[in-house]
Amino acid sequence: MDNETKIKYVGRTSIIFGLLLLATGIYLIIGSLSVNGGGIIGIIALPVIVISLFFLIGGIGFLLHKNWGRILLIIASVPTIAAVPIGTILSFLFFIVLMDDKVRRLLN
Repeated sequence: MDNETKIKYVGRTSIIFGLLLLATGIYLIIGSLSVNGGGIIGIIALPVIVISLFFLIGGIGFLLHKNWGRILLIIASVPTIAAVPIGTILSFLFFIVLMDDKVRRLLN
């Protein structure tokens, strides 16, 4: 697989994953509003939404061949390792592509 294809796959996958995380964060906030004493759920939702925005913005930047997009995806992938099994698998696959020297050279 060539590096352009890797960039497209990682960029698109991170955008999709970011949208899923954003939907999860919004669902947690709505759920915390309907539950009595659901403040802890709302606190959990905030990091989920922040990580989802990192995936969304980083994925768009990565598709546009921007190095800051790669950096955002690396930052977002670190805490996502704990989201077993899907987050762990995606994070390791992202790390393989994001740390590749040939991919780094393609980004301006």
